[in-house]
Amino acid sequence: MKKMPHFRKQMAQKTVHLNLTEDYMNHFQKNVQKLCKAEQDLAVGSDVEGQKVKDPIRTLLPVLLHPHDIYDKIRAVLLYIFSLNGTTEENLNKLIQHVKIKEDIEFILNWRELGVPIISSITELVPTA
Repeated sequence: MKKMPHFRKQMAQKTVHLNLTEDYMNHFQKNVQKLCKAEQDLAVGSDVEGQKVKDPIRTLLPVLLHPHDIYDKIRAVLLYIFSLNGTTEENLNKLIQHVKIKEDIEFILNWRELGVPIISSITELVPTA
């Protein structure tokens, strides 16, 4: 009988941990899992089955349409650009507008300092003061 309160306390703690775990798993399955799959496909250039990613924009669009964090979207755009070895200025402008990162464009453009081809001419992309 002396162990009953201790047992109830342990059960209450385990129930809290199980509820937290369920919440995290639900969040993972709704958001993170799809984001990770898209990023993995763009980074590697093939899907889990080994099939080559033929149209990277189809892999990128679900990430951009989902209400992910802005930095997750920027990372996906960078992987998209890297997977194509650069993109057109028009396409980059559309991506920037879609992700709504006009003021954070430096995140993308600074990749050129690492030797990653972004576009052939960046003069029209630099925001004017």
